[in-house]
Amino acid sequence: MNIKMNNYYNQISYTATIDERASKPHDAPKIGSDTKSGTNKDTVTISVEGQQFFAEVMESDSEMSVIKITSDLDSFMSSLKSMHEPLPVNWAAMVDPYQTFSSLYKAESRLRQLADPTVSHKDADMEKVAEEYAKSKIDILIEKKKAMLDSGTAKSYSEEYAEYKTAYDAYYSENGESLTAMMTGDTKKAYNIYKDLMDGNSVSIEDEEFLMLHNRTMYVGAKDGYIRKRAELFNAMNSVT
Repeated sequence: MNIKMNNYYNQISYTATIDERASKPHDAPKIGSDTKSGTNKDTVTISVEGQQFFAEVMESDSEMSVIKITSDLDSFMSSLKSMHEPLPVNWAAMVDPYQTFSSLYKAESRLRQLADPTVSHKDADMEKVAEEYAKSKIDILIEKKKAMLDSGTAKSYSEEYAEYKTAYDAYYSENGESLTAMMTGDTKKAYNIYKDLMDGNSVSIEDEEFLMLHNRTMYVGAKDGYIRKRAELFNAMNSVT
């Protein structure tokens, strides 16, 4: 019995006895017959073109697998490398974490505009001018902070924390006076501003700028401490536990 098979775009046409095992590169599919032993032997013909086409397809599949694995590995290594790249710095948040300065600068600008009869007093116009003024002032703070970092005069985080811990202990502990007695220069000035912020006393914008640039950790600690004290007072007055 003659069998003709169309596969891979009609390029395969096999000839072989069904009892023989032809060599099959890349585990080519088996082709068999239900003819019983002893009867006419079925034969299948494989053209040279069919064998070549099948080999090329299998080789192509292997190459694509290698390409995919290599591509995935490159993508993984690129992602891993990006994890070690420094994150961009939000400089505005660095120098103005609570937007205190922005609010004060805008208020300052509005007061100046109200006192000037030659400028527009429309709210939209005043707000636009105030925002531009606040941004310009924030940019100045950013440049000051960058200059401190470039010159090496800015404290490291560990140095900031050590000074902040001393200020915290001096404010809360019973022997705080002995700690403040040892403070001098900018450290003493920074602590006095820290204490005023904690107590909710009036602090000039210049003093707040000084503390933020001198020790940002202490500045954030003072702001957080005051907010926490206010919340505790509010809860106590309203019997909230």
